[in-house]
Amino acid sequence: MNIPTASAHAAAVTQSGTWVSYAGTARIVLALGLLAAAAGVAYAGARLRRPLRPAQPGRTARFLILVTWVCSIVAFLSGLTIYAMRARQEHLLHAVPANNVAPVTAICVVAIFLAVPSHRPLAQPVGHAGQRRHRGDGRADDLRASV
Repeated sequence: MNIPTASAHAAAVTQSGTWVSYAGTARIVLALGLLAAAAGVAYAGARLRRPLRPAQPGRTARFLILVTWVCSIVAFLSGLTIYAMRARQEHLLHAVPANNVAPVTAICVVAIFLAVPSHRPLAQPVGHAGQRRHRGDGRADDLRASV
């Protein structure tokens, strides 16, 4: 009679924290792909003769964007609450493996959610031919100075 042992069962079970980093040729392929994407964006940016401006959304579209943004925040917080309650019920809060990426990701998510409704164009539109061009409201210079 062939009875599976505990060690055979434990080897088949996926445990938390099984993320494996890129290694070997996968690491090189990823680096080359990201480099090609960055080079393509830089080339396209250099070839543009003037700033590319998408059409401004109308009043209804702006309202729908704002409502969608608020709904996404509510959905995210609801899901986070449900996951936290389930983790507490299953006693998983003390056994979470170290994750150095999560805090950075969470900060970026908060920054994006705060930046979306406060978006203002960086460059002011040019008026009559004799008017001086405005560089913007200084936010681009602040961003460059902080880097």
